[in-house]
Amino acid sequence: MLADNDGPSTTPLITNIYTEPLIQYDTPTEPLPAWFHDLLVGPGPAFHTLLQSYSNVPQWGLHANTVRFRDYNDQIAVIHTQLHHLEASLEDARLAYSLAQGWLEMAQAATYVGHLEAMALGRNVTFCHGGWKKAPQAAQDQGRSF
Repeated sequence: MLADNDGPSTTPLITNIYTEPLIQYDTPTEPLPAWFHDLLVGPGPAFHTLLQSYSNVPQWGLHANTVRFRDYNDQIAVIHTQLHHLEASLEDARLAYSLAQGWLEMAQAATYVGHLEAMALGRNVTFCHGGWKKAPQAAQDQGRSF
């Protein structure tokens, strides 16, 4: 927005426009009527007819707030769809995890690497000639391994 005394090199003021609230202290604010909400979130032609109807109203904020409302509604719909896809992906991953665990259980995989049990339980172990062994108690007490 430029004032009458601004020149061609003046940077215009750019800001958001909002509807001026109609404050009535003696009556509470009413929720949006269902038919109006349907116009806000409904098909494009109905929404554009609503926007066009604001051209007769001297408040630019109505148009701006209506467009802003529609943009937020669209953003919510996109995020909701993304969330649905993420939840489905999570469920797929959980199922695959469960299946992989089942295959390991059926193969009794732990029996092949039982020598690693002490390491998995946080005990101090050392590697010795092709296998793991428990470190001597004195080394464990000092926090080092052989």
